[in-house]
Amino acid sequence: MIKDIVVNLSVGERASPAEDYAISIAATFDAHVAGIAFLYHRIVPAAGAGYTLADIYGTGSGAGYIIPPEMVETLQRDNAAATKAAVDRFATATARAGVSAEPLTPGARFASAGEQFGRIARRFDLSLVGQAEPETSAIEKTIVEAALFDSGRPVIVVPYIQKAPLKLDRVMVCWDGSRAAARAIADAMPLLERQDSSR
Repeated sequence: MIKDIVVNLSVGERASPAEDYAISIAATFDAHVAGIAFLYHRIVPAAGAGYTLADIYGTGSGAGYIIPPEMVETLQRDNAAATKAAVDRFATATARAGVSAEPLTPGARFASAGEQFGRIARRFDLSLVGQAEPETSAIEKTIVEAALFDSGRPVIVVPYIQKAPLKLDRVMVCWDGSRAAARAIADAMPLLERQDSSR
């Protein structure tokens, strides 16, 4: 049974196809959908002289490049505005579809967003993430990987070229008799039971 869905919201200029797809699944199953828009924060350096790229991105790389605090404050304001825009876009789309929804804006560092999404997804019946487009941020890729390997829950990875909503007129199952295949079929049963068997 699918009652609670979580989707990673794209914090960018446009929505990810995963958002609309998650809303269409919520409408089909009369489910609640939570949209996660991470609000990325930075670490304040102890010296106060400036930030390194490692401070901003939470990684060991770029430690030699100093960025002035004013620029980091601008980045933080821009990120907060982008997160708000993603939440507003999600609220408008869910209201238009008439589905129960809530936006969530947890704080995260770039390096830990994937792990955090994986932990959040454990509490939901289904999680949706958008396939990272070529040339996009590595953050989207880490969120997809964490959903797949860390959540322990069913995941749908929505292709970045997806345009249509959920459609269950034809369903194909690839079966090799393995434990993983058995688990995948069991997780997919709510969808399989809804398929149009008239064809």
